[in-house]
Amino acid sequence: QGDMGRPLLAVTSLTSARLLPGRAYVIAPWFPRKRNPWFVLKCLLSGTRLVWGDAGAMLDRRPSKVLIDGFGNPFILEIARLAKMRGIPVYAIWHGPYYQDCKKEIFDHVDCVLSWGEWNEEWLEANDVRLPVIRVGNPIA
Repeated sequence: QGDMGRPLLAVTSLTSARLLPGRAYVIAPWFPRKRNPWFVLKCLLSGTRLVWGDAGAMLDRRPSKVLIDGFGNPFILEIARLAKMRGIPVYAIWHGPYYQDCKKEIFDHVDCVLSWGEWNEEWLEANDVRLPVIRVGNPIA
């Protein structure tokens, strides 16, 4: 039916390229390094599975958690909203820096923020985002 040990990486290819290969669902059009057959093969052999369709269809795979990085992306917002409704934990990480203060609706559907560091946490504070934070560093660097 579902695979409760596999997260859905609803993140840009820049972020997912640093997290793969591994057991994960990845949105097919956003799969990184598609032109590198060795990378694709390593991903598939390690348990990476491609998903496509609408947000509901992707979540029908029953991922163990969801990682998002597109705070202003309406499709990512829909994935986070539906995941939260289904009781699937949602983690957010940056794919680029935010400098302007602006409340992002996405954080209403997030359980935990994975921070690059102090300045991400200052941005959360300045924007009144009150969520658990785990500092993980920048996966892209």
